[in-house]
Amino acid sequence: MHALGRIHRDIKLENLMTEIVKNCEGKPVEINIKITDFGFATVIDGENPTITLGSPNYMAPELCE
Repeated sequence: MHALGRIHRDIKLENLMTEIVKNCEGKPVEINIKITDFGFATVIDGENPTITLGSPNYMAPELCE
């Protein structure tokens, strides 16, 4: 996402989904992690975003001041 100039801005456990891929014998062979809820996502155009967004319970304390 970052290589495409996009940032999510609200990564938390509730916004992650996992998928366990199994082979024909039923044994797990890989885990896919998918990101959901792009409500706070934005496109960056070479500048750092100046607005702080996210869920307060998951933000670094210095961002909540």
